[in-house]
Amino acid sequence: MSFKQISIWFVGLLVLGLASCNNNFDDPSAGQLDINTQQIRDYLIKSGLASRVTTASSGLYYVITDTTRSSATAKVPALGDEVEFIYTLSYINGGTAVFVDSIRSSKPMYYPFGIGAIIPGLEQGVSLLREGQKATLVMPYTLGFGGDARTINGVTIPAYSPVIFTVQLIRARTQSEQIADYTRNNGLLPLTTYSDSVKVFWRKSTQTGDVIASGDSVQISYRGTLLRGAQAFDSSAAYKFRFFSSNFIAGFASGLTKLRQGDSAVIIFPSTQGYGTQGLVSGISYVVPPYAPLAFEITVTSVKKNK
Repeated sequence: MSFKQISIWFVGLLVLGLASCNNNFDDPSAGQLDINTQQIRDYLIKSGLASRVTTASSGLYYVITDTTRSSATAKVPALGDEVEFIYTLSYINGGTAVFVDSIRSSKPMYYPFGIGAIIPGLEQGVSLLREGQKATLVMPYTLGFGGDARTINGVTIPAYSPVIFTVQLIRARTQSEQIADYTRNNGLLPLTTYSDSVKVFWRKSTQTGDVIASGDSVQISYRGTLLRGAQAFDSSAAYKFRFFSSNFIAGFASGLTKLRQGDSAVIIFPSTQGYGTQGLVSGISYVVPPYAPLAFEITVTSVKKNK
């Protein structure tokens, strides 16, 4: 697809960076996991959580603090769901919690579940929760920020520190639920739904000219966005091209074939018709994350049939 790429990122400070190579013979991580284990045990005892904690095989310690949700009434996240959650962050120093950040305690984070782009202990912890549940997650550096120091909200977490997240899973939404919410919240009803999962909302009366077909010379204006957030990841006021479906992602190409000169529409489609499970990457950042449904506002300026 020939669209421009505008780099965006959606999980900010929780992205786990790659550790730099260390060519020294001494391993700076030697013994750190044992130190973390003792620090965590001291913290659990001091905080009164030792008798309630469960230890996962990965080394994650967790306490689900809200057990009122049942399987009959609350959903667990599935791969590719958009999870909405809030949290606070601390690190452990000498068995004592040192507060770092509570910005996300009132401003939710949204994340495509299961793509491995947030620290592994937090993603594993979210996987243990049902909608509405809360938990305390305590993790060694191997599941946290690794062997690098990290400064968040003006507080530096020392290298190899065990960290604590208090987290609540608010909601897990499938792509169909995301699309339904988006169309409702933006007043895009009623929709015309096609069998290929491309959904088109006609904002103006349908035109009567020929639909766009393979080989046509076309000019459009368009603006592509994720369903969450108003920033366009791609746009053009006057994009000219000769239409062949193989040149575009499936949802965009399929949507174009339902438009005529003068049509103005919003085309919405799931990730299976977009960038799928891989997303679209520019450099080290996602332009479009995996499992992301997309929306395109399109106006067809001209269509010329090539004979």
